[in-house]
Amino acid sequence: MAWNDHSPVPPTCPKIDAALSLINSVYNSGCEMERAILDQIEQRIEEIRTHNSDLRTWGNEQWKEAERLEIENDNLRTKVERLEKEVDNLNDEVNALNLAL
Repeated sequence: MAWNDHSPVPPTCPKIDAALSLINSVYNSGCEMERAILDQIEQRIEEIRTHNSDLRTWGNEQWKEAERLEIENDNLRTKVERLEKEVDNLNDEVNALNLAL
């Protein structure tokens, strides 16, 4: 997990590792896979699927928010540029009036 991970889902790698460990335990034991073990593996993999789905949803929401903020930032920059030009024009008018006095 990244240091500044703000995602709302727990890390999935440990769950994947746990599922793989179960599979390896069964394989190394030489016995056939029991239904209870298969159910445990399936449950862990489904948890991973759910967390990954949540993570994708979160990522998409963050992307949409970033896009919205980028548009807002562009609009504000345009507004600042317009206001700076307006200030420059007003300064020019003040200077012209001061010269006329």
